[in-house]
Amino acid sequence: MSTKSYQNFNIERPNENELIVRKNTKNGLLVTVIMSIGFIAFSGAMLFVSKGAGAIGGFFIFICAIAISFNALSEARKKRVHIFDKGRDLILLNGRALLRLSQVNFVEVYSFVASDDNLETYRVVVISEEKNRAYKIYEAEDEYDMRRLAEAIAEFMDVPLKERNDSQK
Repeated sequence: MSTKSYQNFNIERPNENELIVRKNTKNGLLVTVIMSIGFIAFSGAMLFVSKGAGAIGGFFIFICAIAISFNALSEARKKRVHIFDKGRDLILLNGRALLRLSQVNFVEVYSFVASDDNLETYRVVVISEEKNRAYKIYEAEDEYDMRRLAEAIAEFMDVPLKERNDSQK
């Protein structure tokens, strides 16, 4: 079994018929835990120092902080695992079948600018012309990692790798 680790994901080859792309969640989870503890502590302190009508508002903020923290923690813990399985002719996401490998025509990597943060983001997709769909595999701001991921998938599936430039978006 070979494994290549990148900043946001790992690419594993347990055997010649499988390629596994696993999202790294350790750093995101740690940051979320630290932020959640801080948010709950801050809102708890506000509740503690509030008096009268302010205590009701402080209590509401404290309850919201706990709810937001639990939601953020559950999101950060979500695994995102793609399995490309030649033996079963399937691409699976978290154990659910997405598409048959034989229906994939090519792998594409392209960049776009997210409107909310103005950062250039790179996305890797597999394209099925038969299904007339693009299936997102992963996206991140790291161009090098996204290109390595696209190359690994295309090579494993023995399909072309296409790069879309900005004028084709």
